[in-house]
Amino acid sequence: MSEPPSPTRRRVVGADEQDVVTVDVARWSALAEAVLADAQRAGELTLTFVDGNEMAALNAEHMGAAGPTDVLSFPLDDELALLVVHGVLHVLGHDHVDAADATAMRERERALLRAHHWHGAAPIGFRQEHA
Repeated sequence: MSEPPSPTRRRVVGADEQDVVTVDVARWSALAEAVLADAQRAGELTLTFVDGNEMAALNAEHMGAAGPTDVLSFPLDDELALLVVHGVLHVLGHDHVDAADATAMRERERALLRAHHWHGAAPIGFRQEHA
């Protein structure tokens, strides 16, 4: 069993998934980590550099907008929380094979996330459904 994350630990993982320009991933990851430290925020962040075509595809998939954009940000912690709750509900026998089951399962997921993860309302922009 792993230790819970430290409230002051910051980790930035960088990746260069494009070949249009040379990117100093370590430099930009260090800058992102410094910004987190300056804001006195802990956690993990992945910084991925992609080309225009990939950015346009991601923008269409996640934002419903055509063409590339300068940056897309996703709160991975909220996404992982949803996947964990969704998986545990499946283990407990919940399913989403028809519309009524899907609605009931989404409502149960939101209730559990409010009670045990967010401790209140869902963050702005939270979506359970993805394209």
